Amino acid sequence: YENANNSEEVNIVVDGVTYKFKEDKTKRTVTYIFDEVKETHDIKVSVKLGNYKIDTDAENAEIDPEVEIPGGNDVTINYACKDGYYLKEILVDGKRISMQENVKSYEFKEVSENHKIHVSCSNNPTYTINYLDKETNENIKDSKILEVEIDKKIESKDEVVDIENYTYDSADKESIIVGAGVNEINLYYVKKENTVTVKYLDEDTKEEILEEVKTTGKIGDEYTTEQKEVEGYTFKKVEGETKGKYKDEAIEVIYYYEKNVEVPDTGISMTYPMIFGTILIGISLIGIRKRKSN
Repeated sequence: YENANNSEEVNIVVDGVTYKFKEDKTKRTVTYIFDEVKETHDIKVSVKLGNYKIDTDAENAEIDPEVEIPGGNDVTINYACKDGYYLKEILVDGKRISMQENVKSYEFKEVSENHKIHVSCSNNPTYTINYLDKETNENIKDSKILEVEIDKKIESKDEVVDIENYTYDSADKESIIVGAGVNEINLYYVKKENTVTVKYLDEDTKEEILEEVKTTGKIGDEYTTEQKEVEGYTFKKVEGETKGKYKDEAIEVIYYYEKNVEVPDTGISMTYPMIFGTILIGISLIGIRKRKSN
């Protein structure tokens, strides 16, 4: 087993016998070996986690004080902007999170490490545009946060931008009217795709000897190609990257083969004595012809 970070005590019970030891709060692997197993065994591992700290910080807002809790527990941090201020952003461990889903509080679940939360409010209303990967819901570009006058209408279509290797897909809302609450639009993008084409050619004629293979994948994903066995041919060389990542341009990989030389089959099977006898007969005939000519 590999111990958890900040674990304080570990109990290992093997066939009813308990082995207890203190952890040094560093990651390490513990192995128990059963020698010459001849019966069923039972092993259980229990870990008592230490305490973890949730550090809190706020700008123009009230927020719960920092708290220390036992590992594995949940904890909710509450916050609120001061009078006359508007929620601007929420950062958890340095990453911006959705404000419309966490307007008044944020919950840390099954805490197993230290965390930090920062809440910021502005004296002017703001709106936020998030640029998200539609599949993973992760930010692919820094969010846009602007202070604007109250009641201003923001159109999603006006906030779409070009992002390398991505194509715009959709928005969670067509528009918003900036008010005192959370003003946020999520723009969703999908990764662009491209192809890898694999060809199998005769090196001399450049003709296709196997059907080409074409695969499609998202830019940045891994791909591999295969050198195939071709009857009657011997592999000679390959051009292109046989494995790698899909790029913003099409990839071509060519495997070249040389056609094998076919030896004619006479249908006659000869043994070594037969071959030796044939050679002697040939030499004798040559000698007879020479005597006749003399």
